Amino acid sequence: MGTTTFSIVIETENLAKGDLTNLEACLASMASQDLDVHLANDVVLIDSGHVPSGVLDSVRAKYPWIQVHVSTRPLDYYAAKMLGARLVTGEVVVFADSDMVYARGWLDAQLRPFERPDVSFTSGETYVDIRGPYTFSLATTWIFPVKYDRKAPPSLNANNAAARRSALLAIPFPTGLPLYRAQVVLHGASLRQQGKTIVQVAARGTHAPPASALGWALRFAVLGADSVQASCYVIDQSGAISYSPTFDRKLRGWLRSFARKAGASVLRTAQALSDRPARAVLLPLSLPISLAALLMFVAGGLTAVLGLQAVYRWMRAFEAAAGSVHETDATAAHP
Repeated sequence: MGTTTFSIVIETENLAKGDLTNLEACLASMASQDLDVHLANDVVLIDSGHVPSGVLDSVRAKYPWIQVHVSTRPLDYYAAKMLGARLVTGEVVVFADSDMVYARGWLDAQLRPFERPDVSFTSGETYVDIRGPYTFSLATTWIFPVKYDRKAPPSLNANNAAARRSALLAIPFPTGLPLYRAQVVLHGASLRQQGKTIVQVAARGTHAPPASALGWALRFAVLGADSVQASCYVIDQSGAISYSPTFDRKLRGWLRSFARKAGASVLRTAQALSDRPARAVLLPLSLPISLAALLMFVAGGLTAVLGLQAVYRWMRAFEAAAGSVHETDATAAHP
């Protein structure tokens, strides 16, 4: 890692949809990194009401190298990350999510490119661990690739990324947009427009699958809505992001996003089978789940085309019922 200092920021927003056992698995994977986490200037856990105080006390006791920051106001996913970036002191900020487990070489892989002064951001490789029909379907239809193309222009995975702190504070994750999680896509495009270097790195992490049928359905519906909403953003030559929603733009975005999603699902299925042909036995049960996921994606996108905010409201209600004590401020900003 050389002489570049670093900090780690972990947020708890996803625990509103998961299980606190995910947090323990995440922190255990941090503790077992090849590059000692004690070398970090700071390791900060940002919580805005998702974790009971008793659990936070246990975290402090078991992992004394973690600083817990409890926010006094509601935070959305990206606001939590930006708060962490402002609190820490390292030259590089490494971002982790509390529902992720990181491979032993993850931290070193994220940091090593910053030995080059031209590198502003790195993005790791997030996967779904295929263990049965459900996770096979997720791996082939959800967000994360089965294989990463390191020759393609890298796009940020906010759950598995690092940033030169000065560059991130100058060009922060956009917050307060009428989106759920697609802000990172716009951020990556804006960074590239402004000439910032993003490096894809073999920093592997595995994402916990949605733990309930409702959580699974809402994830795909809101992903479809985000895909349509994101198509309404324009990034100019200076990297500025503007929102231009029209029915025609939304309709074309909906059709394109469905075509891309369907094509990517076929490709990922082929890649998963090529990697391990024995997975073919999972297809009879995984394919119906995948088709249902694509239907939820299409339905969520259609609500956005029609200017409805239903899936965002349902996701906020689901997160609140699943453990969040605050309503997120980003989706509340929908016009």
